[in-house]
Amino acid sequence: MTESEKLLNQLAGRLGAKTIHELRQVARAVGVKCPAAGKKERLVEDCLGIAAGKINPVPKKADGGLVGAPPKSHEYDRQLVTDILACREKLNIVCPAAEEEAESIALTVNSGNAHLLDFTAEGILEKSAELWFMRTGLADTRKDIFVNEKLVNRYGLREGDVLCGRCVREEVDEIAGLATVTSVNGGSPENAPNRKKFDNLIPVYPDKRFVTALGADDVAGRMLDLFAPVGAGQLAFITGDRGSGKSEFLKNVASGIAKNNAEVKLVLLLIDVRAEQAADYKRSFPKAKIFSSALGCDESNHVRCARLASEHAKRLAEQSKDAVIILDGLTELARAYNCSAGRVYTALDTSALNSAKKFVSVARNTQDGGSVTIISSLCTGGDAVDEAVFSGLKGACNMRVEVAEKYADAPFDIYASYASDDKRLLSESEFKAAVMLRSQGTGDAFLKTRSNKELCALLNDKN
Repeated sequence: MTESEKLLNQLAGRLGAKTIHELRQVARAVGVKCPAAGKKERLVEDCLGIAAGKINPVPKKADGGLVGAPPKSHEYDRQLVTDILACREKLNIVCPAAEEEAESIALTVNSGNAHLLDFTAEGILEKSAELWFMRTGLADTRKDIFVNEKLVNRYGLREGDVLCGRCVREEVDEIAGLATVTSVNGGSPENAPNRKKFDNLIPVYPDKRFVTALGADDVAGRMLDLFAPVGAGQLAFITGDRGSGKSEFLKNVASGIAKNNAEVKLVLLLIDVRAEQAADYKRSFPKAKIFSSALGCDESNHVRCARLASEHAKRLAEQSKDAVIILDGLTELARAYNCSAGRVYTALDTSALNSAKKFVSVARNTQDGGSVTIISSLCTGGDAVDEAVFSGLKGACNMRVEVAEKYADAPFDIYASYASDDKRLLSESEFKAAVMLRSQGTGDAFLKTRSNKELCALLNDKN
C-alpha cells in the first residue's frame, strides 16, 4: 500500500466516524458542493475526492469565501479539515475537468440563480413539529420557507396567517428562511400583535344574507334563496346519497356567492376529490384560497389541509371579514379523522366524530368581528361509516338542503330543506311566499317569473 493510499484510508476512517451533522460541517469547510443535501456516504466520498485531487473544492468568491454556505457551527473538527487539505496539497493533483465544472457552477450561482438565493415570497403560516413554516405550495413541501420563532413572537403571528416577506438562503438546494416580514394578511406586520383572538369574539345569530342565484334562469339558486337562505356564520349541509349531485350543487352555490357577494373571502377545502375536480375548482375560482388534498393523499394530509383552512378562516374573521368555507366533503374528512385515530373503515371512532364536530364548530357570526360560514356536502347513506357520520353530525347544522335524485323535477326537496334563521334573513314578503309555496307546491312559479322579487309580488297580489 502506497503512502497516499494510507493517508486516504486514515481520512476515510475518521470521516466515517462522524455523525451526519458533523460531517456536513467538515464538508462545507473543505468545499464540498451542496453538503446540506448529501447523505453520509456521498459526503465521505466527496471529501476523499477532494483529498485525492479527483474533485476540486467549490471555487472562492471575490472576498475569499466559498460559494457554498460556511460551516454553521464553529465546533467542527478543524484538524480533520486541515488534514484533508494537507493531503490534497501533498499529492499535488489537479483535475482540470472538475475545475471547469466548479467554475461553471460558481458562474451559475453568481448570475442566473441569484434570484433563487434572495427573493420575495408569499405563503400561509403553519406550525409543524414545533417548527414554523410558510407554505407557498401545500402539495410541494420543497417550496416551504422556514420561519424563525423570534419573528412569530415579535409580530404575534398565528397559524393560518398569510405572510409576505423577503426570503434568503445560501445555497440553491437549501430550504430558504424568512428574513423580513413585509405584510401579514395584507396589512402592516406592526398591527398584527394587537389583533383580537377568534375565540374571544362574541357569537351572534346570522344577520347578513348571501345571495346565491346566478340569474333569472338559475332556478336552483332562486329556490335556495327563498327556502333555505344562506346567512353569514351558518353551518350548512348539502345532503344526499352518493351520486346524487351534491358536489355540483355545492359548486353552483359557491359560484353564486362569489358572483353576488364581492366582499366575501371564499375558502375552498377539497378533501379526497379526483384530480379533474380539483383542477375544475381552481379554474372556476381563481381568486379563492384553495386547500386541496386530492384522492390518493394520506389521511394525515387531509387533516392538515382542513386545519389550515379552518385557521385561515379564523384569521379572516379576526379582521372583520366574512369567510365562507366550501367543503367537499365532510364525510371524507370524517373518514380521514377516523383513519388517523387508527380505526378500520367499517367502524367510526368517537374521537373522529368529535374532531369533525370541532371543525364545523368554527362556523359562527360574531358581534365584534367577521364571520365564518361553512357549506359542506354530506352523505346520507352508504356504508356503516357514512351513516354514522351523518347521524352524528346532522343535528349540528342550522341549514340543510336535501338534494333531489338526479333527473327529478326540482333541484332539491323544499320540504326537507330549511334554514333555522330564515325569519332573520328573509323579508316579510319573502317569508310569506316561502310558506305559501311549501303548502301549495312550486309548480312552474319560478319559470314564469324573472326574479324572486317578482315572484313574491305575484303571490302577495293573489292573496
